[in-house]
Amino acid sequence: MKIQFPIIGIQYWRAPTPTEPEWEKDLELAADIGFEVIQLRVQWSWHERQEGKYDFNDLMRLMDLAHKKGLKVVVKFQLVCAPYWLFENYAAD
Repeated sequence: MKIQFPIIGIQYWRAPTPTEPEWEKDLELAADIGFEVIQLRVQWSWHERQEGKYDFNDLMRLMDLAHKKGLKVVVKFQLVCAPYWLFENYAAD
């Protein structure tokens, strides 16, 4: 696949906003006005609230919806949003 530039995209989601009821319409509008890519910011504290228990369901739903709307996805992991248990259990100050 050859990538053509410029690629036009937006940073869309950093939990908890926008909320799930907004996703479909927002992504449809983004695609309709010419955006090609959305960026989703994955926050450690949102997806692993309890140590060792991961929940990526919202991220997967967003990625599926973006695919259906013809949008590519860039996932940006944010480790600066560490969960509280890291500090309590590992002295991660």
